[in-house]
Amino acid sequence: HFFGNFRLVKKKYGVSTAISYLKRDKKEVPEEFTSLKAEFDVKMKAHNERVEKLKKELAGTLKEGEELDELLTAYLQKNKIIGPEEPRKEIEVEDVEASWVKNYNWKVKPRTGPYNIYSFIKGKEVVMKRNDNWWAKDKKYFKHRYNVDYINYRVLRDQPIAFEHFLKGELDQFLLVQPNYWHSKAKYLKQVDKGYMQKIWLYTDSPTSCYWVSYNMDHKVLSKKDVRLGITYAMNIEGLIDTVLHGDYVRAETFNEGQGSYTNKRIRARRFDLDKAISYFVKAGYNKIGDDGIRLNNKGEKLSFKFLYAHPSHTVRLIFLKNEAKKAGLELTLVNYDSVAVFKNMADKKHELAWHGWAAQPRPSYWGQYHKENAHKKKNNNLSNLADEKLSKTIIRYRDALNSELRIKLAHEIEQSLYDLVPAIPLYKIPYVRQGLWRWVKYPQGIGVKSTEYVMDNYGLFWIDEKLKIEILDKKAKGETIYGIKPIIIDQRYRSGTKESK
Repeated sequence: HFFGNFRLVKKKYGVSTAISYLKRDKKEVPEEFTSLKAEFDVKMKAHNERVEKLKKELAGTLKEGEELDELLTAYLQKNKIIGPEEPRKEIEVEDVEASWVKNYNWKVKPRTGPYNIYSFIKGKEVVMKRNDNWWAKDKKYFKHRYNVDYINYRVLRDQPIAFEHFLKGELDQFLLVQPNYWHSKAKYLKQVDKGYMQKIWLYTDSPTSCYWVSYNMDHKVLSKKDVRLGITYAMNIEGLIDTVLHGDYVRAETFNEGQGSYTNKRIRARRFDLDKAISYFVKAGYNKIGDDGIRLNNKGEKLSFKFLYAHPSHTVRLIFLKNEAKKAGLELTLVNYDSVAVFKNMADKKHELAWHGWAAQPRPSYWGQYHKENAHKKKNNNLSNLADEKLSKTIIRYRDALNSELRIKLAHEIEQSLYDLVPAIPLYKIPYVRQGLWRWVKYPQGIGVKSTEYVMDNYGLFWIDEKLKIEILDKKAKGETIYGIKPIIIDQRYRSGTKESK
């Protein structure tokens, strides 16, 4: 009733997916489709058996310092051993109208949840209004949640300015995830000492956002795997975590962490190793050292790259990595723009090295970031311009798979391929929530759950004590202190390896 009628269009899918969609729509599956799928399954089984046999043979030739998966990948690429491509068939499916995005992008659609968009000013704020008639408000699981009438999301592009708004009471909460805030800027706050605010540190156990350094493999030097491996070994991520980040963050081993069975736990990210970094640089032709300590090739070209990043608060992190990398003869020139300009540069593939992060998803998603269809094109998330044929086929199989067991197997294969191809460096993950709250924000005993994003999050486990807010602002104006309030709460119930709350 809101989006209008669907239209019938013809689209091509892998034959397995085409069959599943036909069955879903209770349509007849052509005998040709069934035959093609059976043939493909036989070919894929034979290919997998051949690869496993090769893997066993290569294992016997492994030399010191070599990795079996890298050796296997190189052998398959050199001998052009590629798995069978799944046949794709065209079927008729329902789809939205051609101009759907243009017509509906800024319309407020009906929602079945507790809040709906009430108003918005593009680039400035979005106001959500509580649905008083919400169908689930008296259900056991939802009762006493979603208590505030309005939620005002304000857009403040500069974090230090947002922090000042928070200190004045113009924002109810502020995330203190970054170590420089928790251990420095927010370490001693008059508002906390006076009893007007609390600081909260909650550990979580759920899919976590990961941070990466992405290589632009269209760059003529970064297209060489030996150079990317050298840079990877020259990045002292563990030292960064232990010093600059106060040991708060945790090293990410893969590009998708906390994903349960989907996480390939056999992979361990490459650690800082100057000897390995130098050996790969020499192998790539950078075997001379200039007067400034930076490596040169036979043409006198420097081993030097621009390192793009957005948040000024991350500058000290990149300076640490820059100084450590120089020990291997690698020069990193830091380039800082605002987040909008950085994202535009990355989307337009103008970067060389880019420091960035992706939000966590319920299960890994690979097509946008790694499929060959998105390489060498602007305005997409394949920041590395990765265009590997075998990986792309596996991604399509993963994307089309309807069986979770198969998806998990393919996810592990994809993560291993990404490790072998080195399109990026997994940096760290943040397995906790840390924030400051004005005390008029109230919450249940126990505060958070395993998947809490922050206290005032989408789970709605908070309310506003309006009477207390007036009282606190009055005492703040008079400089009075509220006693008997615990200034800092640290909850480690869901910290890895920790059973008790502190």
